[in-house]
Amino acid sequence: MSGGTLGRLVRVDLTSGRICQDDASRYADFVGGVGVASRIYLEEVDPGVGAFDPENPLIFMTGPLTGTPAPSAGRSTFYAKSPVGYPVELCRPSSIGGTLGAELKYAGFDGVVISGASERPVYLWVEDGAAELRDAAELWGLDTFATQQTVLRWHDGLGSVAAIGPSGEHLGRMAAIVHGTGFASGLSGFGAVMGSKKLKAIGVRGTGDVPIADPQRLLVAVRRATRAMYDPSDPPRMTGMRGLGWTYPEGDEFIRRYSVGILACHGCPVACQGVFRVPGVPLGADCCVWPHAMCFGYTEGVEGWKAIWEACSLVNRLGLSMYEVHQSFQFVLALRDAGIIDERETGLPLHADPRELVRALAEQIAYRRGLGEHLAELLPRAAQAIGHDAARFVIDSRGWPILMPSEDPRCASTKALLPTVGAQPPYNDTWALWGMWGGSFHLPVGETRPLLSAPEVEKVTRRILGDERATDPSSFDAKAAAVFRSQNYRMLADSLGFCTWVLPLECGFYDDELRGEPGILSELYSAVTGNETDEADLLRLGERIQALERLQGVKRGYFSRAQDLRALGGKLFIEPNPESPLPGGVVDEARLREELDRYYELRGWDRQSGVPLASELRRLGVGELLAHLA
Repeated sequence: MSGGTLGRLVRVDLTSGRICQDDASRYADFVGGVGVASRIYLEEVDPGVGAFDPENPLIFMTGPLTGTPAPSAGRSTFYAKSPVGYPVELCRPSSIGGTLGAELKYAGFDGVVISGASERPVYLWVEDGAAELRDAAELWGLDTFATQQTVLRWHDGLGSVAAIGPSGEHLGRMAAIVHGTGFASGLSGFGAVMGSKKLKAIGVRGTGDVPIADPQRLLVAVRRATRAMYDPSDPPRMTGMRGLGWTYPEGDEFIRRYSVGILACHGCPVACQGVFRVPGVPLGADCCVWPHAMCFGYTEGVEGWKAIWEACSLVNRLGLSMYEVHQSFQFVLALRDAGIIDERETGLPLHADPRELVRALAEQIAYRRGLGEHLAELLPRAAQAIGHDAARFVIDSRGWPILMPSEDPRCASTKALLPTVGAQPPYNDTWALWGMWGGSFHLPVGETRPLLSAPEVEKVTRRILGDERATDPSSFDAKAAAVFRSQNYRMLADSLGFCTWVLPLECGFYDDELRGEPGILSELYSAVTGNETDEADLLRLGERIQALERLQGVKRGYFSRAQDLRALGGKLFIEPNPESPLPGGVVDEARLREELDRYYELRGWDRQSGVPLASELRRLGVGELLAHLA
């Protein structure tokens, strides 16, 4: 067992109530997080298992950096067959921040594997080397805030809890797992997976520590990494809407009136969540308020920002994913304007103040009432059920609706290639975002800072993605190599437990030498684990985990060349988007195919089938994985 890991898993069978411990060290070749979770799933779960089947295990895994002094290493991963994909459900990781993962490490475990389904509501409590299931009858029906507060009260107010709300209990496919008031596993529908298992919450308390191979070396690496993320003269403050002050000054005014502090994931100096006390709304924290404000259109005046905060709080309490709620909001407006729905049949105040509509819509979706019965199934399924050509208002990839209008694959060549090869939604593939946004993004921390110059952008893009042409959204040139590298970094960070919103996007805004510097990860990893590793070694681990994820999809029928070519549907190739920088406002199908071929070549996948070649798996040290496709 190397540093950074405890070498133990908790296995919970909800059907029988049996709990046991298992050796985690046999999965060491896949690092942790998504790597270990995907490896367990590939080995243990039959291809035909669906998201709501008891046999679909919900896996919660930490990484070797989770719970250590490494800055911005407060992430952990949920993994399972997700109910989001359509028409084929997909296995997906979903990252979550806060303190849940660190607390699990302090309790003596690297992860939890939860299988089966309980006949009655229960919650799982893990504490210092032991785990037990407890009755959750009193919790069933409560929102996520009340559930966490109650569980903590039952356990002397100590520990960390993640819970589902009404949406998860009603098996809504956009149901989130909420931790605290603003940390969430929100884009894979895993709250519904918990609901199908009658698992209301997961609580953890630990008083142990995490072994560190070389504490002195880690201290040096932590100081260097922190220097790239934090400047005492411009510390984090009043976040959640910070960073948009030059465009939406009312957001900063909202902060001045209602912010009472900041909140960070475990060990993170960036502290990207703002804590707000707004009259009539529970005290809470969140980071992603500003993109929701843009999608709902609530950017006029302080009252508009107050309304979006109220919506964020309500959605988090109901246990929904805010991104999918504002997708549904835009979809409902489009159906209304097209005359497809009306107030009588939907029970929604379609012509009222948008703030009233959002509140009613969120509650309908969470409790599956009225039109919410369809919308809880997510837009591709909802459009099928509604009919009247409602599907023309939906853009998705493999049934995964785009998160925001700006994520339309026609808005950038990288955004077209990422979902084609089966990547995370583009908004969450932050390594690729550097190329797409040209370094114009930084987390909303402290005061606004000047954007990077063109030479600086080119320098960092070459460093991260290998070619400065990755910044050109109108061309497919160099995009296969950029996506190849970005996915490797993303898989690596999600396996280590490191925040992909901090590195590469935030790193280096305080230190030019460390701007977007991926070598920070290898320094931290080597010091924590004792495994001497450079950046190239880590990227090979990222490649290995990406190959594992591809085989996962091949085994379960959702990854192949034919599936890749169908991932975007047909209309994005022929219906122009007026906001698109691509020639003609559409995705060039021929150029997309060419870049897909280049991507397959870089990955070592067969061009005809899209399956990883045996020679490539042997190069990555995982040739035995092919046996799982037999």
